[in-house]
Amino acid sequence: DLALQATSGAATFNPALYYDAGSTDNGGALAITAPETSPPVSLGANVAESWTARDPAGNTSAATMQICAKDFVTPTISLPGTASANCEGATTRVVLSAPTVADDNDPTPLWRWEYPDAGAISDCDAGSGVLGYVTGTTSLCGKFPYGTSYIRVRASDSFGNVALSSNRDVVVNDTVSPVVTFVSQEPNVTATNAASVATTWSVSDTCSGSSSPALAVSHTGSGSAAFDDAGTYVVTTAAEGSHTSTVTAQDTAMQTANAS
Repeated sequence: DLALQATSGAATFNPALYYDAGSTDNGGALAITAPETSPPVSLGANVAESWTARDPAGNTSAATMQICAKDFVTPTISLPGTASANCEGATTRVVLSAPTVADDNDPTPLWRWEYPDAGAISDCDAGSGVLGYVTGTTSLCGKFPYGTSYIRVRASDSFGNVALSSNRDVVVNDTVSPVVTFVSQEPNVTATNAASVATTWSVSDTCSGSSSPALAVSHTGSGSAAFDDAGTYVVTTAAEGSHTSTVTAQDTAMQTANAS
């Protein structure tokens, strides 16, 4: 039996490709009667073709070949460029332009976005749902963490052939500075000589998917200022006068904010 690759829904059978016109038997040339070139074989169909061989002594032998047209070729995938968005929080909505997916025999192959380990991507508009298989050139929206994620396309045709694309970048940028605020003490305080004043600060960051912003301190005037083991900001004055400290918060995207 013979299986041929179909293109555009059919395959062409050429008998001349499947026998040797110079075949012999006991030193004599064989006369082979081959089937005529058949009309295209429709995808999924089976066609029976008969063959006959006759030797110089007039002995004959006949056989029938079953010919079928199948699809063994995976779909083709062409990826769009990198997708990006500014961070919104723990996860960010990113619009994913559609890839171009084509197949020789299936006009509407299925495709989906997925992580390289075949993990599903959260859908922006389906609650706790994930991005599923679609057809055509539909743009989809997925939710991604801060930083760079890698995704790919899985495509399949109706004949079970599956193709995987190379990876594509999805970049979530952090362009917003963190916010530093005083909590339990106003920034301007009065203290006697060599006194310690504890001031509590809080820091927040819009892109909460990145690690918490780091706090640093600079101090102008006599004495010192630092965060203690409990994370409380302590100013220790060494003399009377004005003492100014500045707290700086910096997130992992190097966005900074100051408060004095």
